[in-house]
Amino acid sequence: MDIDVERTTRTTRTTRPETDTKLSYDGKLAVLSYVKTTGRIILEHTEGPQPMEGQGIAGRLAHHALGDARSEGLRVVPTCPYVRAYLTKHPEYVDLVEDRTGTWR
Repeated sequence: MDIDVERTTRTTRTTRPETDTKLSYDGKLAVLSYVKTTGRIILEHTEGPQPMEGQGIAGRLAHHALGDARSEGLRVVPTCPYVRAYLTKHPEYVDLVEDRTGTWR
């Protein structure tokens, strides 16, 4: 299985830097979009083509982003529904969550 993970940065209309972690698998591309701010990372959205569904690709993106957050000492704000669901199944990352509202789950 040939999988490449890369990061790209672009500026959105609100002039904030937004970064994507892109995962390429079998010629198809899946993306987890996030924004890094001081001391935290906001995991905003996962997206991939339908043929990639059910193959664990979004999970690999979430795993990669959460591992990076841990190694960089960042708090995680999971606004992406997929990442929130991933966190409920992978409690080893829950300590990273910045839970200001108590409703991330």
